[in-house]
Amino acid sequence: MRGWLLAATLIVISAVITMGLFFPGSAPRTFVSGQGLTLFKVAVEYAVMALYGVTLVLLIRDWRRERDRFRALLIAGIWILLLGELSLTLYSAVTDLHNLFGHLGKSWGDGFIFWAVFAQAMDEPHRRLQQSERLLARKEALAQVARQALEDAAHLYRAIFESRAVIKVLIDPDDGRMIDANQAAAEFYGVSRDILRQRYAWEMSATPCEDLLALFADLKAGRADLAVERQSRHRRADGKFCEVGIYLDMIHRENRCLLLATLLDLTARKAAEAALRDSEERYRSALVALAAGVAVYNLEGALITANPAAERILGLSAAECWEQPVDGENWRIIRSDGSSFPSDEWPLMITLRTGIPQREVLMGVLKPDDCLSWILVNSEPIRDTVTRTLQAVVVSFNDITAHKAAEDALRISEERLQRVLDGANDGFWDWNVVTGDVLFSRRWAEMLGYNLAEIEPHVRAWEQRVHPDDLPKCQTALLAHFVGETTHYRCEHRMQAKNGEWRWILDRGKVTARDAQGQPVRMAGTHSDITERRRMEEALRLSLAEIKRHDAQMVALNQMNDLLLSCETHEEAYAIIAHEAGRLFAGFYRRAGDHRRGRRAGITGGRNLGQR
Repeated sequence: MRGWLLAATLIVISAVITMGLFFPGSAPRTFVSGQGLTLFKVAVEYAVMALYGVTLVLLIRDWRRERDRFRALLIAGIWILLLGELSLTLYSAVTDLHNLFGHLGKSWGDGFIFWAVFAQAMDEPHRRLQQSERLLARKEALAQVARQALEDAAHLYRAIFESRAVIKVLIDPDDGRMIDANQAAAEFYGVSRDILRQRYAWEMSATPCEDLLALFADLKAGRADLAVERQSRHRRADGKFCEVGIYLDMIHRENRCLLLATLLDLTARKAAEAALRDSEERYRSALVALAAGVAVYNLEGALITANPAAERILGLSAAECWEQPVDGENWRIIRSDGSSFPSDEWPLMITLRTGIPQREVLMGVLKPDDCLSWILVNSEPIRDTVTRTLQAVVVSFNDITAHKAAEDALRISEERLQRVLDGANDGFWDWNVVTGDVLFSRRWAEMLGYNLAEIEPHVRAWEQRVHPDDLPKCQTALLAHFVGETTHYRCEHRMQAKNGEWRWILDRGKVTARDAQGQPVRMAGTHSDITERRRMEEALRLSLAEIKRHDAQMVALNQMNDLLLSCETHEEAYAIIAHEAGRLFAGFYRRAGDHRRGRRAGITGGRNLGQR
């Protein structure tokens, strides 16, 4: 495009000059003597100035980007030419200074342009030479980087190949010869590396030669997949075969295609897999044999596995369990009080939501046949051994329907017994003879003025409160019952109340369980407060003593009356009284004194009994 534009410009300029030289009359006039420049001349000058202006703007734009000397000189030359053209539009006579300045400016500007072109022409070979040198230096640097990369790759390949942790063998796929082997391969096969370099692949493998060569050919032709693991049995120097996993890679070395075989000793892995299979079988057998139900759920709450006990306890088959959502409405679960058990509070859902295990949660399950089963549920999270993130949840549960029924029956029986004891106003105790632990009833403690929480649940709490004089008697009665001399234990003794008072207790009991040797294991009985009865008995004893004293007095009076009636005179009576009174009333007063002393002792004993 630029060539055609230059050729057209040269043709137009040549045509104008030719017309001016050979046909001056046909050319438009540019100057009229005495008048100055014509309108044509001025228009042409302004057109040239416009062309210079456009060129100047373009050069300044390029110079701002490159800032080289060539464009700077061109800008100076074009600027001077522009000023020269401006001067040529101002003269009116040939001798005018504007005409002179215009031609001087054009000459000076052309000089700058020539200088720029000349300098550029002289500098261009040197610049191109420098550019070539820079390009060669860059290529040399790239070549050096490439060589260093090749050396690093070679060192890396050698380091990887010589790794003692992995068995590596380099094989020629054309004939199956082992080109190279690392030290790990030599230690695995039990021969030196030099010997391995002299052998063929099928000499170390149980795979036939034809099969190996066919495989190598397929790998070289791209007909076999290099990414898969191939397992084989390889022979060691001691003649034993070992299971190995083989990974093959095609590499290019010195314009040759070679196979790099990476071998993994699968002996440990095979043993681990066998152990894992055995463990899984044991786990499966144990899971099947468990009486407790076990179910495993994933993070979405879907059932992964369940043992037969879980199916039996829930009354559903495994397929039915898998079909039901873990929090579906088909599950009818209640609490121990009979209220509905919301699904978001089930142990499984809590563990799935929080990762926190739940322990011994009682749940009532209404089976499809409307039978109610009570289960005790535990949920345990299964976490990743490395990241500790939740992977699944295992739920175990035991059917305690019979146990809960027995507990309910026992609770009802205990409540009935408690009502009976409350009606009889007696206390109850249950003694573990082996450990010494004792279960005391609330009434047992209240008899002595205590709260049940103040009584230590041990036999020493009873021993510490029994009167020291009565404790041997109690122990003797207990021992007689333990050895079978008595069918029941019974003893009346005193016990100290909280306020220090001694109260009389009727303690009765019986051994309820014995071990294989006949030794007592458990014993139960009751406490009855007989303090008032003992006080009444003491009062009755004193009353009988008083009656006896009155009887003695009556006998003495009768005797005296008989003596007096036998007297005929007062003197005889006085003499008889004087002679017999001392003898008759001596025994009376002695007995009366005894009665009085006994009465005072009885009253004092009764008071002490009441205080105790």
